Amino acid sequence: MIETLTGFVEGQSSKAAKYVRFAKDIRLKIMMDPDVPEQIYRPLLIVEYVEVDASALSPGAKFEVFFGVNYFSDYSKFMASTNVAFWLILILSLLVTAIRFYAYTRRNPGSKFGYKIWPQSLLNTSLTTLVSSCSGSFS
Repeated sequence: MIETLTGFVEGQSSKAAKYVRFAKDIRLKIMMDPDVPEQIYRPLLIVEYVEVDASALSPGAKFEVFFGVNYFSDYSKFMASTNVAFWLILILSLLVTAIRFYAYTRRNPGSKFGYKIWPQSLLNTSLTTLVSSCSGSFS
């Protein structure tokens, strides 16, 4: 993107531009509308130009141009839903583990673990889970 219309010096008699401007950095910024998830705000195009003396340019000169797209979105609702789902799945998995452990100890009353290990193991597991989940919220 080369622009030669504004490169003239006032009072200049020649028709050739004294300066040539080219786009050095082109950015397109897109932001989601938080109220309507399927829509975006109007995109913003930001172009940064650099001026070069026209007499210093050679025919076939190449310019380096950067093009980037920045996309912004609010993920707070998604993260809240993910957090709730995580805790529900964690509680469900602990319940399934406790039920399976209880069923195993009922079928094998003293063969592997000894008598009345079920309440003590469940208490230790619950306390360990409670302490590890609480320690993260206080730090």
